Amino acid sequence: MAGSPGSKYYDKFLKYTVSIVNTDGAIILDDENFQLLLAIRDTSSLVDAAKKLHISYRKAWGKLKKLEQNLGFHLLVTSRGGQHGGKTELSDEGKTLIEAYEELNMRFNEEVKKLTKEFFRKINS
Repeated sequence: MAGSPGSKYYDKFLKYTVSIVNTDGAIILDDENFQLLLAIRDTSSLVDAAKKLHISYRKAWGKLKKLEQNLGFHLLVTSRGGQHGGKTELSDEGKTLIEAYEELNMRFNEEVKKLTKEFFRKINS
């Protein structure tokens, strides 16, 4: 909520996203890719991660390959089927990327919340 009940901005909100881009401005890592990496971490399966996010396996795989190509390192460690099925996990670099991105988002959220309150306080007066 951006103001007190009855103020002209009561039902208005600030929305922002955090993305990592290359020098050409092309998005490398955004919230959608981040959610895919989190789903892989949580499910240990690319198939299950894609299902969780309601995207096709092919789309998820393509996103990961493009992300790895743009970043220059592998994000996943995979093992093939067998009796208990295959497994897809984040590489050490993938885990580090997730942790750093989570912290970045948390700190952005804290600061944006403060700035948003100040902004709406000014325009609601």
